[in-house]
Amino acid sequence: MSLGVENVNAYYGNFHVLQGVSLLVEQGTIHVLLGRNGAGKTTTLRTIFGLMDKWTGSISLDGVQIGGKQPHLITRAGLAYVPEYRGVFSGLSVRENLAVGEYPNSPWPIERVLELFPPLKNLLGRMGGHLSGGEQQMLAIGRALMSGPKFLLLDEPSQGLAPVIVDIVVDTLVRLKNEKIGILLVEQNAEIALEIADSASIIEQGEIVHRGTALETRNNPQIMSTYLAVG
Repeated sequence: MSLGVENVNAYYGNFHVLQGVSLLVEQGTIHVLLGRNGAGKTTTLRTIFGLMDKWTGSISLDGVQIGGKQPHLITRAGLAYVPEYRGVFSGLSVRENLAVGEYPNSPWPIERVLELFPPLKNLLGRMGGHLSGGEQQMLAIGRALMSGPKFLLLDEPSQGLAPVIVDIVVDTLVRLKNEKIGILLVEQNAEIALEIADSASIIEQGEIVHRGTALETRNNPQIMSTYLAVG
């Protein structure tokens, strides 16, 4: 099973943001999408998840077209999205936030999510707006899992988090990969992302300028310095 993005173009008004973007994410792998701020990373995720009004191309899940469907139908097809702003409902408790994402017969019931994120166990009655950034990130990922996705779209999951929480998030992504969930990861911290990813793409001004394994990407100083200002 795979998530396929082929020749996708996306627009904000008349501004051509994505220009022929193609990606492939296999189930049980992590594909990291890297690039500078404003390169088109978040727009790529939003387009895949049906949040862009004006776009062209092909987006498929296991060969079935999901491009152009409403986000709730894309979720039912097996894709979940954790946005950069996390999307936690501040006026709902942790338990209620998790319930919002729950789908019948999901392999990720609340008990399993709490086993994945033990700190949430003692916070079930706390309002989402009273959580720390790390707690909100755990909640956002846990809520996405409640729908039982085959693939996850994750936008900057380590942003603004303390190093100890970043380690928890990274360990969680590796565990989810081992659970055969495919992950399309947008992450500003290229070095961390490439340590856990299987494959990588780099986007620059809306175009994919590099594709390769995570290992060869990480070991290519010219690529890292030219497009990611690393090294």
